[in-house]
Amino acid sequence: MTMRAIGFAAALCLVGLPDRTATASPPAAVEPSWPTGEAAVDTPELENLSVPGRVRARGIYGLFSVAGVLSFQGGRLHWTVDGVTESGRYDQSQTADGARFSADYVTRDNERLQWSGYVRNGRLRDVTAIWTRARGDFVHDLLLPRRLTLDFTPDRQRSSR
Repeated sequence: MTMRAIGFAAALCLVGLPDRTATASPPAAVEPSWPTGEAAVDTPELENLSVPGRVRARGIYGLFSVAGVLSFQGGRLHWTVDGVTESGRYDQSQTADGARFSADYVTRDNERLQWSGYVRNGRLRDVTAIWTRARGDFVHDLLLPRRLTLDFTPDRQRSSR
């Protein structure tokens, strides 16, 4: 349901331009470039981190963004938009200066979401989601590719624990 909101926003900007051939490939794993002057974290914590922000599709599909909250509780990543939450188990691994996380789950609409990103000192960086859509209504199927890459941009330092 929340991914449908992103699809609707993307479809609004494409009326009359059906492009079913565009597909997004998963982003390559790239170590984030952290601001200098910050101390390394021995055990980065995602648990109980809650970060408001916006997701926007890459390319022409990204003329609009959708606000929501990305949070980590009970070993699960939660994406909440307009009171509707989708969630899946996340994995976390230590990097040289923080932690990398990933989550891969199927929504109640039978759509697949693959989140990945980095965290350091409670700040998220380079967070993306690969949204693989299920076949659905005519408008979304006509105007959107089956797979979209979404970028999450945190609101300016409004994370909480």
